Amino acid sequence: MPVSNVLSSAISGLTSSAERAGKAAERIVTADVPKQAGSNSSLDVQDTVSLSDPALARIEGQVELSQASTNFKANAAVIRAEDERSERLLDITA
Repeated sequence: MPVSNVLSSAISGLTSSAERAGKAAERIVTADVPKQAGSNSSLDVQDTVSLSDPALARIEGQVELSQASTNFKANAAVIRAEDERSERLLDITA
């Protein structure tokens, strides 16, 4: 895979992970706020289950936050590895 594709994919992953972390944090913070299933058209079946149980919504948010963190770290590691590879390549060709 060309360097630009690797970096583009990793940056896209960082952005996606950051957005996911934000949504997870919002879920944790608003777990105790009463919600109505009809008020948000983007709710899926999993969301409607956590509507009735704030503790479950907080746990789901924490799991999502942990997954987003892991994904963010993995994408950052890809960028670091690509940077190191580019530096080694420059050292070899210099």
